[in-house]
Amino acid sequence: MNLTIKNKFKFISGLVIIMVIINISHSCFFGANREFKKLLQAATKGNVDAQVKLGNKYMDIYRNSNHAGMYYEKAIYWYQKVADCERPEVMAALGFMYLDSIRNKNEGKGIELLQKAAAKGNLDAYKFLGIAYLKGIGVAQDYSKAIEWFQKAAMDHHRGSKAILAAMYLEGLGVPQNHKKAFELMQQAAVQGELGAQADLGVMYEKGDGVTQDYVKAVEWYQKAATKNYYDAQFNLGYMYQHGKGVAKNYARAAYWYRKAAYQGMPKAHLIMVFISSYALADFKKETTLIGCIQRIKDLVIIYLDEQYIKCRYYFYYTINEITYFLWSYVKR
Repeated sequence: MNLTIKNKFKFISGLVIIMVIINISHSCFFGANREFKKLLQAATKGNVDAQVKLGNKYMDIYRNSNHAGMYYEKAIYWYQKVADCERPEVMAALGFMYLDSIRNKNEGKGIELLQKAAAKGNLDAYKFLGIAYLKGIGVAQDYSKAIEWFQKAAMDHHRGSKAILAAMYLEGLGVPQNHKKAFELMQQAAVQGELGAQADLGVMYEKGDGVTQDYVKAVEWYQKAATKNYYDAQFNLGYMYQHGKGVAKNYARAAYWYRKAAYQGMPKAHLIMVFISSYALADFKKETTLIGCIQRIKDLVIIYLDEQYIKCRYYFYYTINEITYFLWSYVKR
């Protein structure tokens, strides 16, 4: 690969820019960078506790972002390091990842690890085995066995299993359809802090499914999950603000929550963001009071700034991709 001095300079400059961006992103993900470095050093030296914590940290990032698939693979890497330590929480996490992973899929090994963890009383393993039977992953699909595992975990107050059980009662999968029972279980899981259950409980209140319809309570539960970056709840909260259900109609707040959901990869949130300013403008044209006009103008300004921010974010990532392509084209020569 023959490079001119000018191209060498471009190559090095681009590499420096990418390293700076990676460093900034790394700091954003882990916050206390020093603490993470210490954890990484200890894990690299073979400290089992550090390896488990690192796997858990990467897994938490994966669960809270739709754009962090690489962290899923990193979680698998560190869990595999301690796979032989017979710790049930590790066996449960790694077992499910073997079922769910694309690059590291191994259904037989996954079920084996989950069964071992379940034998040691791990509640996550109960839930993951329930999911395996529910979806027919690594085992024959069997709703009855799925229910058994979910109920076993739910009896020990496992919130994730309660939420899935609620959904099964709602749909009548493996059990007689029972909307009231579904609501009770969903509420229990939501109160325990299960984000998916909080969003789903909001939907139940919004639709009056298993409970008296109540838009205000729907907004309350959407808000709880939305503030923890659960994008379904963010989208639903945007919808409530857009249509004035349970809250005063506010296009600026609607745009704010739609944008949050869009950033996390929800296509329909991106689509609505395209039209939200036209909706706000239509309302502005109908406004007859001075105070109302001022509020509509304020909403339009905020929405406009949101749209410009989205464009800036797009061009930022577009630039990074161009720099990466530039570097790669020289590496290939």
